[in-house]
Amino acid sequence: MIGAGGVTVTYLSGVDQKVGFEFMRSQMNSAGGPVELVDTEFKKMWLRMADGSEIPARLLWKDAEHDLALFGPEVGAADGRIFTFVDLTQAAESASVLGNYYHLSRANEAFQHVGLIRASTVIGIIERPRRLLLVSTDMFPETLGCPVFDQEGRVLGISLNKMEKGHPAGVVVVPAGDLDRIIREGTAQK
Repeated sequence: MIGAGGVTVTYLSGVDQKVGFEFMRSQMNSAGGPVELVDTEFKKMWLRMADGSEIPARLLWKDAEHDLALFGPEVGAADGRIFTFVDLTQAAESASVLGNYYHLSRANEAFQHVGLIRASTVIGIIERPRRLLLVSTDMFPETLGCPVFDQEGRVLGISLNKMEKGHPAGVVVVPAGDLDRIIREGTAQK
């Protein structure tokens, strides 16, 4: 969550089946006719809280280019509730190659969604066309859409897929300040 009202950011390719299907289709050599896909319709969504409770949710905004989706509680579903959230404006100053950082995520349902902390190291920094951080935990899919913190507890960024020609190319960390700017600009245009 990135806001006290329950606004939640995650990776679009994980919740939009069209993105996943397009990626699989690009990997196949199909002799059949073309398949046309329409936009995904999001129905019956919930935000799962740490205590296991669920709050009905709705899609607020999506951005396929940056692999982002924003969800929030359905109108009236969380009235008066204040959520614990990651403040993207209180970010770590910068990342350093070989610096130690921590992914905060949850295990899957088979492991009762137990909280997980994974130590990771920044192993590379992409500067253009925008800053992206390569981290050592990119082999763990459950870190996607999850925050990464520095040793002082400041948010470094959020793990997302780097999109290349509309397809996930690998896991990166989008710095918190950049992510905040992308979301503000994107939702302002909505």
